[in-house]
Amino acid sequence: MSKRAKNHLKKLRDKGTDHPLQAMFVAYIEEPENLDFQISLIGMMHQSGWLRNQIEPYLDDWKVKPAQWVKKCFERLLGTFRGDPLATSALLYSSPKSFFTQVKKHFPHLVYAYYHQNDGKNYRAIFAVGWNGPGSDQNFANQCIEFNWVGGEHEFREIHYTKVISGKDLTDYLHDTCDCAYHTTAHLPHAYWRSENSIVELKSLAEVKKSVAKLPKQLKP
Repeated sequence: MSKRAKNHLKKLRDKGTDHPLQAMFVAYIEEPENLDFQISLIGMMHQSGWLRNQIEPYLDDWKVKPAQWVKKCFERLLGTFRGDPLATSALLYSSPKSFFTQVKKHFPHLVYAYYHQNDGKNYRAIFAVGWNGPGSDQNFANQCIEFNWVGGEHEFREIHYTKVISGKDLTDYLHDTCDCAYHTTAHLPHAYWRSENSIVELKSLAEVKKSVAKLPKQLKP
């Protein structure tokens, strides 16, 4: 293990504040090969305002297989009632290729997509564990992962996890105004927030259907 973590822990302690990141450093230093501790450390770094160039040296040191990182984060998200904020943030630093390969195994239902070309091929998609759409008496998705990326880039711009997203009518996809319960957002370069209840404005059903056709083939239904 490098001295990097010990040096960062010392700097935090020298400031005289009891920051949650200190506990993450202590746990990691005690068990540096523990993948859960690595994910928690990266997640807390992001939530504490660290930038990618400060975080990446740790990822370079660990050389964790991308598929293992994504799988563990997904398992943590689905293992708690309201998701795992640290795992949500840590997914920002995952490989989109590995993410795309695994997302449908854990979140099998594509419930939303949006594509536009303002600053490159900009994609957004939401997958869910459960989906009550056409044929049911309610229109909602539960345990949802949302991600935003630009084609050709090797990183995500945003990762969201939402316990429940409720739509207004029974259609093939979520669209227009929806209600969210227990929502977590992690956004580059260092934004992070949580809300218990919120309203989100999605695109129209026609736009969503067009955007689904633009998704990479491994994400299409």
